Amino acid sequence: MAQWRSENSFLILLSLVRACIVVCICARGSHDREFNGSILVPPNRALFYMDRKRSRATRQAPLAPAKKLSLTHIAILVCSKLALQICKLARLTRQECKLETSLQKRQSHHATNLQQACHVKLIANIAKTEYRKKLGLELATYRFQSGRFNHAAR
Repeated sequence: MAQWRSENSFLILLSLVRACIVVCICARGSHDREFNGSILVPPNRALFYMDRKRSRATRQAPLAPAKKLSLTHIAILVCSKLALQICKLARLTRQECKLETSLQKRQSHHATNLQQACHVKLIANIAKTEYRKKLGLELATYRFQSGRFNHAAR
């Protein structure tokens, strides 16, 4: 599930970057000439911009009725908003990856410990049962009883 989230946020991040690039290219390309280089902004609309010192959105004064914004300026505003979202997503993705790797490390550590403990118990159990059923070692008393105690010399 965590892997899907990180892939999903990476795809969102990639699509935001592509959208930002397309908007910036369109603003500088032939579309700028098609729109005659500017767009009218209604007088009652105010623009919001990011204040870096205060780290919050600040309302800018409304524009004059005849003031025109070029498509390049709009593209810069859109790209800056997208850039903020990209940075935020990148930070969240990085944190999620750190949490995911620490969780994976803990899980692998517990799995290794559990596997080692089970392996030790399994060996002990096999040693108990196999010693009773099949003797892996030939005891010296068996050689003496069968008369084969000197079979290496023959």
